[in-house]
Amino acid sequence: MVYKNNINHTYRLVDKAFKEYGVLLSKAQKDEIIQTKDCVISSKIAVFVDDSSIHIAPYVNIVIPKKIKEQYRISKIPPKMRGYLYYLRKNK
Repeated sequence: MVYKNNINHTYRLVDKAFKEYGVLLSKAQKDEIIQTKDCVISSKIAVFVDDSSIHIAPYVNIVIPKKIKEQYRISKIPPKMRGYLYYLRKNK
């Protein structure tokens, strides 16, 4: 999921998205997401927050071939999101 990032709505959007995945966030976890901007919560969900958007995806720890990893890096895809994207690509 990708949401437009608005400071006033960040907590609400993150909380709503995590509820869809069946994870309830504590205040400390929400603060961690906002402060670190790139983290994994409950070993299940990867979150990346930048100035314009919030990226949320299931966290998949998978070995990615170097060529594809380089493509993701050049495309500026957040590191914690790359495993999930490769998983989707591989299982088409």
